[in-house]
Amino acid sequence: MEGEAQQQENDDEFLFARKLLKWNLPDAALVQFKKISPDYELVHLSSIDSSEYFEGIPYVTKLNNVSIIGDRWFVLDENRLLYKETSCLTPFDSILTNWNVTRDKKHAVIAKRNIDRTIEYPCLLLGGDQNYFHWLLRYLSRLALIESLPSLNVLPMLINKDLTRYQQDSLEMLGIQEDQLIKIAPEELVKCRELYIPTSPRVYMEPFKSGCHWLQCKFAKYFSAKNKKGKLLYVSREDAPRRYIRNESEVWNLMQNYGFEKVLPGTLSFKEQIETFSQAAIVVGAHGAGLTNIVFSPPKTKVLELTDTLTLKYNDYELISEAVSLDYSSLVSKKVFVYPKTAFPSNCHDFTVEINQLEALISNFV
Repeated sequence: MEGEAQQQENDDEFLFARKLLKWNLPDAALVQFKKISPDYELVHLSSIDSSEYFEGIPYVTKLNNVSIIGDRWFVLDENRLLYKETSCLTPFDSILTNWNVTRDKKHAVIAKRNIDRTIEYPCLLLGGDQNYFHWLLRYLSRLALIESLPSLNVLPMLINKDLTRYQQDSLEMLGIQEDQLIKIAPEELVKCRELYIPTSPRVYMEPFKSGCHWLQCKFAKYFSAKNKKGKLLYVSREDAPRRYIRNESEVWNLMQNYGFEKVLPGTLSFKEQIETFSQAAIVVGAHGAGLTNIVFSPPKTKVLELTDTLTLKYNDYELISEAVSLDYSSLVSKKVFVYPKTAFPSNCHDFTVEINQLEALISNFV
């Protein structure tokens, strides 16, 4: 069911954006398009192994002589574009596809391009981008699949070139050294003679749970027991580029009245984020990557996600809470302000929080 919900959200976003961009490539026109456009090619949007993908089974596979693009880690294998298990991100707005996707979302037309470089030796797809949630739950946690495979643990790993500080810190804390990383720029198309791919745990619930537990286990040594009573944390998005709470000053005044501590995860090191959230008793915050840190919180921590009607379909933090036994609830706002001329209203908007409803929930928590 989770896979179906994810597909529906992808479909809705795709149809909205294509309407806005006036892109309309009908399925029947593809063959003609391919014939008259020698600089383009038709590819099938596909999973690597359809049987295991639809069963929700995580696995490691090896592909020979394939190409990979660094922006979304899609793999080109002859006339297939493999994306479902490589990053669990939508294929529509990749550098490769550029919205040239058919109505049935089974094919794309991509521009033919030269290979930027070739890796002649065996390597492993780790992947990565500058989104904190993506890094922990779509990419880093896939290493759980190769722990029992010593021959793969030592392979060079493909990773994004523009590493964030938290990516570097988390890799160092896992004992993965700089010389094991092959850094790929977003626009690079790289040929791999022998590529091992551990599938993304975000595809289905059971591997997602396993990924959450793996993260807890791997970073447990950095958990803090300084505050035995438990901290009351308010996770602010005041330093985020979008999706602001427009009445955050009112929200923060209320949080202060109940003894909450404001946290700006983006200003903390990775280790500091682990230490902070491992001491939590209650976590309140708007939907956003900073809430990913609840994966490090103790069982039964109360989590209140401040969300809205446009982001309600993204249930990542509810899933994390279920995976690590947290007490999750949400407050959904209907007062949403979509940014003009955006192709992604679910990601490009602000909202306001109903203060009376928030106080009623907080008063029951504290």
